[in-house]
Amino acid sequence: MRGGERSLCANLAAACKYSPDHLEANKAELEKAKIIYTTSFFITSSVDSLMRVAKYATENDVPLAFNLSAVFLLQFELANVLAALEHADYVFANEDETA
Repeated sequence: MRGGERSLCANLAAACKYSPDHLEANKAELEKAKIIYTTSFFITSSVDSLMRVAKYATENDVPLAFNLSAVFLLQFELANVLAALEHADYVFANEDETA
């Protein structure tokens, strides 16, 4: 972080409560998307939901924008991050996450 600027201000409450059931119940909304944006924070709470959305994007030719979100996710959940990155068309990262 340089000069106190952040591109992502996280509130993990939503990601921590997200479930695959919610995704399935709202799949019609997903199917309307022309682009999908998600963060790596879902890896710690609902990696199944994240991967379902990522695979949906690939299978349906919907661009996926993926935010790496935090260095700790790369340190402790690298395999899951890499699995999600396989589906990403756009990647957002700060300098530390990129390094």
